[in-house]
Amino acid sequence: MSDHSPAHGEALTVAQLEARLPAFERAIRAQGLREKTIASYVGYTRFFLRWLAADGTPERWVAQRDRQRTRHVLDDLAHRVDEGEIRAALDAYQAATKSEAALGALTAVTGGFADLGREDHRHAVLAWLWAWRCRHLRREDHDLTSHALDEWWQAFSTRLPSVTTELTSLGEVDLREVERAYDALAGAVAARSGAPSRRADPTLGDTAASEVLVAVRPRLFVSWHRPVRDGLGWWDVSGAHYVELLSAVASCLSGLAERLGTCPAALPVRLGQPDRSLAQIADAYLWVTVTRRLNLTREFGRRAPPADKD
Repeated sequence: MSDHSPAHGEALTVAQLEARLPAFERAIRAQGLREKTIASYVGYTRFFLRWLAADGTPERWVAQRDRQRTRHVLDDLAHRVDEGEIRAALDAYQAATKSEAALGALTAVTGGFADLGREDHRHAVLAWLWAWRCRHLRREDHDLTSHALDEWWQAFSTRLPSVTTELTSLGEVDLREVERAYDALAGAVAARSGAPSRRADPTLGDTAASEVLVAVRPRLFVSWHRPVRDGLGWWDVSGAHYVELLSAVASCLSGLAERLGTCPAALPVRLGQPDRSLAQIADAYLWVTVTRRLNLTREFGRRAPPADKD
């Protein structure tokens, strides 16, 4: 067995280190580790290399080739990815996450649309956030976080679109109100720092804010994690950026429906996800292809496109 480790004392550039990442992944994969463990090892190593390449400048931690990844993924979904691979991505989401249990627990309490004016709904939403590892929202700060959600709801619930509004109907939505609602939610102080007072108390933040919006309007809003935001070329984000993401996803889904010769409303059934909204389907696809970068063919295989129906 050949030894691919660098010679003693050999100095490697960041580019050379990055070029060795595939070999590193193959080596740890050969040890039979779980997919989540492999993804952590490779992901943290890649993050460190980006930090080295950026000389510590946060805005440059994301490699240039990754800065438009989300846009490329959405463009491919609208115009190029075959139906079988889309189905494989949605299957991968179910296999690689605990989404079914988390969503089921949330829906069992809220009936599908969270009303944050109700304490039991707020508790269910907080459990949903913890399930998605929003770890800055400490369990011991439950009452503070719940109060922040309640205050935001009192201010913005009547300004949000109706629960029946679909993502592909974004043109009928007052996007300025969505921007304001998002900014207020993401910026709400929702926990204590648990550290010396010189550290500011954490706000709800971008990922958690988007998950809350998904809980209250699952047909309209999508969640976004750091890789999705980085893949749009943004470091500092805002409600305006979130609206831009919604518009990009809505346009992608409309393009996909046109390519498959159907209407957007029929896409969930066509893709084997009749119980999911279009926004939830987009969420799952982005999580698989951008957040986790799962190789669908290698990890899950491709499902053949369904036969044409008479």
